[in-house]
Amino acid sequence: MKDRSISIIELINEAACYGAGDGVRKNIKKSRSLYEKAAEHGSVRARYEIGMSYLFDNPKDLAVGIGYLRQAAKKGEPEAQKFLADCYANGRYGVRRNKRFAALWNEKAEEKRRGQL
Repeated sequence: MKDRSISIIELINEAACYGAGDGVRKNIKKSRSLYEKAAEHGSVRARYEIGMSYLFDNPKDLAVGIGYLRQAAKKGEPEAQKFLADCYANGRYGVRRNKRFAALWNEKAEEKRRGQL
């Protein structure tokens, strides 16, 4: 549906504005809420953005943030895949170091990148 796609794009754009304070007063809660609406409508990118928000805007919820990133990565979001690879390679953001998972997510991100060339 064309209207649905436009709606998701508008939600993501508005969420980004609130997250950065671009043209509006910065409001992380509002930003996350808009991303969550976009995610409910199937936006994988929105799941990635929610995860990053939990990691960087509310670091006490690392597990929640990593959970959203895993969801996005499993659905093919290359930035989420690359970020998770880094987390596994370096033991960051509450993720245990695991070279096998780091290699797996790096490979998936690389496959996606090669497919976009």
